[in-house]
Amino acid sequence: MRNKFYNFYYPPAKSLNYENFWRTKIIQDFSLPNPLINYIILNPTKYSNSYQKLLESCKYFYGKKAFLMVQQMIHVNSTKWFFKHPWASKIKAYANPKFGEDGFDVLKLNEKLWILKNLHIESNDSPNAASLLTPKIYRCDVKILELRTQKLSLNEFKIFCQNVEKCILRESFVTDEKGHIEIPFETVLESMPNLIKLDM
Repeated sequence: MRNKFYNFYYPPAKSLNYENFWRTKIIQDFSLPNPLINYIILNPTKYSNSYQKLLESCKYFYGKKAFLMVQQMIHVNSTKWFFKHPWASKIKAYANPKFGEDGFDVLKLNEKLWILKNLHIESNDSPNAASLLTPKIYRCDVKILELRTQKLSLNEFKIFCQNVEKCILRESFVTDEKGHIEIPFETVLESMPNLIKLDM
């Protein structure tokens, strides 16, 4: 039996909003078997490039596993987060009304995030910004990680750094789970198996 897909239709920019996100769906009947589609949905991390294109083109996948794939994510001295992605403007416009031109509050996101390339967090007034982001992470494949004036636990740090090749740590501390004891530098390094360059 064929699966029915719901494809994107882009209405005029002024009418883009969360309410008409599903209202503008177009049913498509692809010749892909259900087991294959279900396998892709259950294992999106095996096909990051392909799955990104599926999310862009078909609402069926977004509805089954709602997370946002972003290339770069930035947080600098504010409560707002910003991300860069070729189709970010479309997502900001109608997938979630909490996105705006001035950034968004990550704590209000219903969806989780799959961050693909770069993550930069710098906040003198919020040293726990990185910690607050971790519950919102579906997957983090960043190659460049920059943390400034942050304090987070080792387990939280590991969420960000499994694929990191370049890491910048300035005035940042990695502690135990209770936040009292600073983790030895050697242990922090062991959590970055692909590290090439470290800047402190």
